[in-house]
Amino acid sequence: MIKGREKTRQMKPLLLIVAYLVAVTLPLLLSAWVGGPPRQFHQELASGLGILAFSMILVEFILSGRFRAISNDVGMDVTMRFHQVMARTALAFALLHPFLYQGTPTGGQRPWDPTRQLTLTTDFSDLATGIVAWLLLTGLVVMAIGRSQLGYRYETWRLLHGLGALLIAVLLLHHTVYAGRYGSQPVMTWVWLVMTGVAVGSLLMVYLVVPWLQKARPWRVTSVVRLTPKQWEVTVTPNGHRGLDYRAGQFAWLNVGQSPFSMKEHPFSISIDGELMDRVFSELEFRDWVFVMCGPAVMMDVVEDHLIQRGTPAHRILSERFSYD
Repeated sequence: MIKGREKTRQMKPLLLIVAYLVAVTLPLLLSAWVGGPPRQFHQELASGLGILAFSMILVEFILSGRFRAISNDVGMDVTMRFHQVMARTALAFALLHPFLYQGTPTGGQRPWDPTRQLTLTTDFSDLATGIVAWLLLTGLVVMAIGRSQLGYRYETWRLLHGLGALLIAVLLLHHTVYAGRYGSQPVMTWVWLVMTGVAVGSLLMVYLVVPWLQKARPWRVTSVVRLTPKQWEVTVTPNGHRGLDYRAGQFAWLNVGQSPFSMKEHPFSISIDGELMDRVFSELEFRDWVFVMCGPAVMMDVVEDHLIQRGTPAHRILSERFSYD
């Protein structure tokens, strides 16, 4: 049974990669199937990059790190890094997309070109949504990369990031369906509507549905202990429900003293019972343990200092620092 679970955990990253490739390339493959006669290579490349960029942006909503079905067994740090890399890749595709149409006749559909094989639309309303989304996407990625230099609180940045992504998705849907040669096909219009609906639905799930469900399962804070100047121990107990199953080392986002719909959340690592920790450490000698940790640089500095003060030799502390831009 244990071997079966371990094999499933090993297979999960591969299955997620396959699922991602299918989701991202499906609109491109369907567009090639229903799109009509082929055009010049640079025009097809421009459309292909635009299609891939839009589908990657929509899948980014699912890769936000808030869905345990994806991050479990893979790791939230891996999920978030993949989210970042794919966002930048989508931006690169989007930036190239309009410039590869150079030399293509414009002015809209001609009577002798019913499949729009030879021309591009110049309808301003159809192009404007794409231009605005193009600019917003560039700004959103740049702001994410330089988030630590902006001086915004994380909650403010997270709200702006989510709203910006939502606006980009809606604008791109309009641009793709009304300005795109392939997106205007009925089959592709429905494909884009469904994919955009799933993306927007995932956002609503994170910000509305999950908080509403959490409201029915409250927790009560029973103690708060300051361990170091920047490290706190919080003990919580379920209030009116059985709680949840967890393993030491996992972490949870705690929303203390706020509405469940508030974005003021704080990550706390989960440990086993404090009295048991004291008993184990006193028997096995705290300084003889090897501590393996991973987290943001500031947190690692605080934890390392605390361990050293407790008598742990520095060579028994293995830490990996990372940061999300």
